[in-house]
Amino acid sequence: MRMKMNEDKEHVHVLVIIGASGDLAKKKTYPTLWSDISVENIREASEKYMKLHSLPCHKYEEFWQCNFYLRGDYTDSTTFESLNRFIESKWGENVNRIFYYAIPPSVYKPVSSSIKQHCMSKSPGTWTRLIIEKPFGRDLISFNELNSTLASLFTEEQIYRIDHYLGKEMVQNLLILRDLNKHNSMCPLKCITKMAYIITE
Repeated sequence: MRMKMNEDKEHVHVLVIIGASGDLAKKKTYPTLWSDISVENIREASEKYMKLHSLPCHKYEEFWQCNFYLRGDYTDSTTFESLNRFIESKWGENVNRIFYYAIPPSVYKPVSSSIKQHCMSKSPGTWTRLIIEKPFGRDLISFNELNSTLASLFTEEQIYRIDHYLGKEMVQNLLILRDLNKHNSMCPLKCITKMAYIITE
């Protein structure tokens, strides 16, 4: 998706965080995007998780000036009608749309249906994407139900599923594996100038 965004200089890219006032958004989403609630409240709650030491302060201010907050009910499709009107009034119809789900799986179905009904990119050359974080359901049955719902509304190309913890255990064990490797003594660390690990799914 990042490559598509970098290649497409013709369209505006709009990122909609569904669940912007929640814990996941405050602790993970907003800090990651930077490397009666308002944007100011979200900013205040997120600030302690931001890593500001390496970037100029004016960039941080510019980042927050690009944020807007709309209050709504996940289960009410008029919320998404209002969201679509807001996007189109601010940037027009010719925008790519990314919907980041920082919400519990229990509301994926109404949110996805409302996005499909009211918020899809319509202009030629534009696209819509969903980014969905783990947990994706509670068990295999709920996973299959959610997956079927999403598959009935969107193509697989439009859905990005993220599991930040998928390789966590393996990565934490890399040092142990390195130390137990009998070939390690044949190649002293002082001789190594660069090492890379590539993990794919």
